[in-house]
Amino acid sequence: MQLAGTACAICKQNVLFDSDATWCARCSSIIHRECLTQASNICPFCQQSYEAPENKFVFSRICPECFHPTSPPEPQCMRCVARTRWDTQAAYDSFVDHMKDTSRVCALRGFAELAGALLCFIALLSVSLIANRPPFLPLGLFLLGFMTLTADGIISIGRRRKIARFR
Repeated sequence: MQLAGTACAICKQNVLFDSDATWCARCSSIIHRECLTQASNICPFCQQSYEAPENKFVFSRICPECFHPTSPPEPQCMRCVARTRWDTQAAYDSFVDHMKDTSRVCALRGFAELAGALLCFIALLSVSLIANRPPFLPLGLFLLGFMTLTADGIISIGRRRKIARFR
């Protein structure tokens, strides 16, 4: 959660650095650490004892960008510095749903590219079979389209499989 630049719920002063503040895990109100100590660790909004957000953090088992295992849990991936920590279970579940949607889009794109590659291959065959002396440019374009779309389709489907396994 971004804390810097947000007003403290107790003193109403802006937080200058993230390390100077925290937030209540129950109501998400942002509080200077010093103000919280002066308030006897009672949240000014929910009027309950302060609950540290660290108790609610959720960590992914693998990085959502490079798919490298994240053990032990860290806020960021050690390889690519992607975010691997979410503030709540609901935020994490929302991100997992987003990854599932992205997986479906990759599958759809991959199959569409493979269908395009098949059309290029059919066009390549028909031009070469119909014409006695097929022109070089259409053959080259159909061949290039076939190779490019086949490779991209396979890569998209492979990416979909990785994304679908995100947890």
